[in-house]
Amino acid sequence: MRVAILLSGRLTSYDKHYQNIIDTFGDDNVIDFYAGISQESVNETLLDGFLKMYKPVAWKYSDKPLLDIDWDKVKSGKNLAPIKKNVMYMWRNRDNVKSLLKGDYDWIISTRLDVFYKNKLDYNELNDSYVNIPKGSDFGGYQDKIAIAKKSIMLEYLDVYHNLKKYVVDYKRTIEPETLIKYHLKYKSINVKRCLLDHQIYPKISLKNKISSSNK
Repeated sequence: MRVAILLSGRLTSYDKHYQNIIDTFGDDNVIDFYAGISQESVNETLLDGFLKMYKPVAWKYSDKPLLDIDWDKVKSGKNLAPIKKNVMYMWRNRDNVKSLLKGDYDWIISTRLDVFYKNKLDYNELNDSYVNIPKGSDFGGYQDKIAIAKKSIMLEYLDVYHNLKKYVVDYKRTIEPETLIKYHLKYKSINVKRCLLDHQIYPKISLKNKISSSNK
């Protein structure tokens, strides 16, 4: 099989993840990496090492204009209140890497640069007419770290950035990532299949550092 892995987000580590990704998504598969890198607080040494190890088919810094949103009027939970803009950056990165995707693949996997997986993905468990989202960490919606789908469905799944202002300003939806992606999938009429892919974030970023990035 040919698998495209769309990596996006803040580059905090790379060498501890590479073999884990290969083991998780199948070393018998042809895996092409695409990357959308957040330029906020980027470490050039990490970036150089990442590019040499992963050899992405294509990558770039996120370059779309930031959305003009009055963040004080956007609804969120207490924990997310100081970092509401980070959700915008997240979907901007994903929109960025989506624009790089070329060619045909059996499966497209959207994931973060800092996810570490605990079991091998069983492709037989996936539904090719749905977006497949691993179980866990839903917080009232769907976990937003990983999604697996055919190309046409994945492009719709990733089409949040162009709709984000409409969702949180016009429709007054909460900016919480999990409930936001659930609303987006309902809005797009995309069906969801839950799959087993245990995972965790590594390394963890402190709230202080998240706030610092959000305020830049």
